[in-house]
Order: sequence, then C-alpha cells, then structure tokens
Amino acid sequence: MDWTSLIGLLMSPIAGVISYFAGKKRKNNDFLQEMQASIDLLVLKNKELVTDVTSLRMENLKLIANQEILKRNVETLTEQNNALQKTIETLNEQLRNVKSITRKI
Repeated sequence: MDWTSLIGLLMSPIAGVISYFAGKKRKNNDFLQEMQASIDLLVLKNKELVTDVTSLRMENLKLIANQEILKRNVETLTEQNNALQKTIETLNEQLRNVKSITRKI
C-alpha cells in the first residue's frame, strides 16, 4: 500500500466527520434563525397588542367620564321631575278646591 491509497482511505472518514459537524452547525444555525424569526414575530404582535390595549384603555376612560356626566344629568332630571310632580299635585289640589267652591255656589 502506498501513500496515495492510504491518504484516500483516510480522507473518506475524515471528510465524513467534517461534513457531519458542518451539517450539524448549519442545522443549529437554521434552528436559531427560525427561533429569531419567531421571536421577531412575537415582538411585533406584542407591540400591536400593547397599542390596542392602550387605545382601549383611553376609550374606556372616555366612556367612564361620559357615564359620570350622564349620571349627573339623570340625577338633575330626577330632581326636576320630582319638583314638577309636586307642582302638579299642588295645582291639582288647587283645582279640586276651585271645583268644590264652584259647586257650592
């Protein structure tokens, strides 16, 4: 056996080992790239969700403020309604008194 055939016999297993490690490294790099792409997508979705949550919180604050205004308006209208009912009762009482006076005459 000469040197060339010995080198040929040794090159095949060495090339296989080198190919294995190169393929493994490439596979790991592909995996890391896929994970980075997933992380980037999650970050983007998170930013969108934060924006949505912020806008919904602002809208909620506006709705709460409007609700408070409406509550005050309802209270005012209730007070006015009660006052008008008392006025109507007073006027009805006066009307009954007038009717009873006119019947007597």
